[in-house]
Amino acid sequence: MKKNIKKYLQDNKNTFFVLFFCLIIVVQIIAVVHFAIQKDGFFGDENYSFNLANSYYSPFVGHVSKSNINKVLNSKFWITRVNVTNNHRFIYRSVFYNQSKDVHPPFYYVVLHTICSIFVSPSLNKWQGIILNIIFFVITQIFLAKTSNKVFSNRWMTAAVLIFFGFSWGNINNVLFIRMYAMLTMWGIISFYLHLVLLEKKTIKNLILILLVGYCGILTQYYFIFFQFFLSLCTVVYLIIDSKSTKLCLEYILGYILVLGLSVITFPAMIPQMLGKTGTQGISNFQKATRLEYWLKIKDYINIIKFDLFGNRLKVTFLIILGLLLINLLIIVREKHKKSKLFINKKNNIQNLDLTIGYFAIIASIIIIIGVFAIVIKSSLYIATRYLVILYPIASLVFVYIFMSLWNKIIYTPKISFVILFLIVLLFCKNTYNIENTFLYNRNYPRVNELIQKNKQNMTLVIYEGNSGSADWWCSVNHLQYLTQAKYSCIYSGNTKGLDTVISGDRTQKLLICFHNGEDEESISNIIKEVKRQNGYNHDSLIDDYCGQKLYYLEK
Repeated sequence: MKKNIKKYLQDNKNTFFVLFFCLIIVVQIIAVVHFAIQKDGFFGDENYSFNLANSYYSPFVGHVSKSNINKVLNSKFWITRVNVTNNHRFIYRSVFYNQSKDVHPPFYYVVLHTICSIFVSPSLNKWQGIILNIIFFVITQIFLAKTSNKVFSNRWMTAAVLIFFGFSWGNINNVLFIRMYAMLTMWGIISFYLHLVLLEKKTIKNLILILLVGYCGILTQYYFIFFQFFLSLCTVVYLIIDSKSTKLCLEYILGYILVLGLSVITFPAMIPQMLGKTGTQGISNFQKATRLEYWLKIKDYINIIKFDLFGNRLKVTFLIILGLLLINLLIIVREKHKKSKLFINKKNNIQNLDLTIGYFAIIASIIIIIGVFAIVIKSSLYIATRYLVILYPIASLVFVYIFMSLWNKIIYTPKISFVILFLIVLLFCKNTYNIENTFLYNRNYPRVNELIQKNKQNMTLVIYEGNSGSADWWCSVNHLQYLTQAKYSCIYSGNTKGLDTVISGDRTQKLLICFHNGEDEESISNIIKEVKRQNGYNHDSLIDDYCGQKLYYLEK
């Protein structure tokens, strides 16, 4: 009986692992959906995703015309700035125009606009963006599995890679974040996989596929260029060493030159965007970073990686790896090996047939991680997970390779190594799986939104344009979820004496007033006192301080 079961499992090994991989991905999707359900409100950049994708020739939701300043606006005014209207579905010229005024290429926004045009929503709908990201995540996992299968001969190691990456909080957070970074991560791992395929089968077909993915990646996010540069550098060196691949090497280099040219033709605005002439990012930001800032940012980004991939337990992980390494060294000494076989024997699961591909994948991954990490630290405008996520799949590949190789030298059983890693991942998840760990999550949103819903008929939301001169931009973007819910709203510019002429009547029984973080505490306090005195409010309280923009609640 046991022999029959064993024979059945051997005969159906591929089917078993395909089903096992599918089960892993399904459970990870459930984890994402669990947190997606809890995700309330939107970060400002997420509002920009919908605005730039869907607003008809009207980028930047916070920029309103002067005719709409000091005027009562309704929720429909704001909804039309982020949602597709029936008259403007599938209008891709508008998407390209909006993106030409922004600092990002248009491909993600084209895809998001397509989804929003097919599934038109009457309100700001998080699922339009999150479901799209889940699709990108599933494709990422499929190609990460294919990549791992090329590097490792044992499917348990592939399963370990999928578990380590897919359950990491960095990945969960990335899928929840309605921006182009899940799509960017997808193009990164697809490109990496296709390069391994090209090195195995040096055909024009494989080269064309690589160039097509490169084109899509560049038009998704410019940080793809950094990733692709180091991947291409490793590939070119490999092809040069292989004397039979000189022609392919030249075709590869010329192909990417053509891809860059085609990208510029498709989206000419990418040149001023990358040079920093549009917006505040690009080469100009790269040049401004000082040496001190560079070292401080290294520490900040290491903390991000510690949380995203290692459950905020990087020291524990390092000690485990160090302990395993010492045990391996003792084993090597005991066996009196002159050279360590730790990273090359069959028991450690690098394919014997594809030994070169395995070595290339690991070494190239390390070079890409170091290179992109160095450039991100120098060029990023903000300290944020988003700039590193493209590295997480191959970083998972490298970590699992090192971890399981060290374990396998001791216990010689990949299944047990897999179980140990799985338990460690569970420990990471226990430490990080909390909705409040979501990128710039606003924990006050449900309470404020409930307040707005209960008082729609007699409440006005005011964005106060004061000394900062940017309240209309920042406050309206980061509080757009409130503006789309409030029946009455107003962007007010002027002194407090004129406010009562704008927000008179029953709709001012209760007032929400938002101040930009450029306003100092004393100015805000004085304004609140004046508004209360002039309009008869007898109670005020700070109910939200999201991204530094203070939201006060006043009632009569």
